[in-house]
Amino acid sequence: MESEMLTQLALDLKERTMSNGMLTKFVLINIAAQFYAANRSPKGDLSLEDVVFLPTAFTKYLCTQANFSRSHSYFLRLNVATFTTLHQVFQPELERLFDDKTENEIEPISAVGRRMLPALRLYSTWLRINHPTLTGQLADTSLSMLIRQLWQTYANTLSLLGATFPIDRLPKLSYLLEEDDDTIGYLPFSQANGSTTYNWDDESKEKAHPNDEMLARILSLLEDGRLLCLEKVSALPSFLSAFPHAPN
Repeated sequence: MESEMLTQLALDLKERTMSNGMLTKFVLINIAAQFYAANRSPKGDLSLEDVVFLPTAFTKYLCTQANFSRSHSYFLRLNVATFTTLHQVFQPELERLFDDKTENEIEPISAVGRRMLPALRLYSTWLRINHPTLTGQLADTSLSMLIRQLWQTYANTLSLLGATFPIDRLPKLSYLLEEDDDTIGYLPFSQANGSTTYNWDDESKEKAHPNDEMLARILSLLEDGRLLCLEKVSALPSFLSAFPHAPN
């Protein structure tokens, strides 16, 4: 079912049959499900007296823990596979753009790629937060193989982005993009969003052109990739050459 769902997702993205915003909702729900399973703990539901005098309750407690552990593994796998699928759909759009690119010109990404950028940014934040969990998986398992595939496709995407869009010419916006607005108060991203500051009181700020918003999303993806490289994520091939003046 997972394979069929991801195949259908890729097809819908390529044929542009998925409604605007649906991909973003899909990604946010997947990430929230993993976060909930990881943090849902029955600790405190049972007192010491319950454990001593009610072994049946203690057994139920252990079973509940095991169920949430399995749920977390399932949703972690689903997010890894979904993020990989998004890269596999996005990369041909970048390759066509790279082949058609003229010197010193920045061409807009296709409609397919443009629709995917908000979801790719959300998953980029997810990866920045969850990379210790991914690198901590046991080797020689089906999940570890999926994770290796994700790292490779992720690195390929960022290498294409870095080669196509000079990072020193990408705009940085001072207001929240639509997907940022969707994650205000979103607990799975609390540790990442907590370090971001915006001028919340300036509601009159004029929005940038959609092309500039697209480029700002690409800048965000490249910056996340650089942070992962600088944190020495061993599974991630280095592409720091895409960043001018990047530290060693």
